[in-house]
Amino acid sequence: MKIKKYLLRFLFLIFLSFFGLNIAVAEEKDIHDQFIPTTPLVPSNQSFNLNGVWYYQSTNGLSGTMSIEQKGKSVTLEITSGSECRPVEVCLYSGTIDGNAVILSNSVIVDKEGGTVTSAMQLVISSDETASGTSTNHYVHPEGYEKRWDAELSLTRNKAEK
Repeated sequence: MKIKKYLLRFLFLIFLSFFGLNIAVAEEKDIHDQFIPTTPLVPSNQSFNLNGVWYYQSTNGLSGTMSIEQKGKSVTLEITSGSECRPVEVCLYSGTIDGNAVILSNSVIVDKEGGTVTSAMQLVISSDETASGTSTNHYVHPEGYEKRWDAELSLTRNKAEK
């Protein structure tokens, strides 16, 4: 069925280009596309040293420091300043690195009613001193109330701080 859909799109675009029409066609996005880094990934044999203190800025106005510890392909991240961490576990992430892609997450009960925040970070490492990515947070209350907030992230550090 997918092949037929793409074939029809292709034929439609040929038809439009034949008549000199130029339009932009938006691709359908799968819900999982939001977690795919937009920077090209490097081969898995590329290695980075993420250990140390990183400075972050986010599009939601937060900025501060985070500490990253890498052991092989395992990565832990702790936001150490610039964000309110109640409870503390909200700012503790764990995950993996593959090439220059880092995927981190956590899930924490945050209130007396049993509300849970599930968070994920997807980072693309550009060098041992720079990275960028996204952060997604989703709160769910047992009675059905939900809130989601997202941000783009920019991370830097000085060579001396590695």
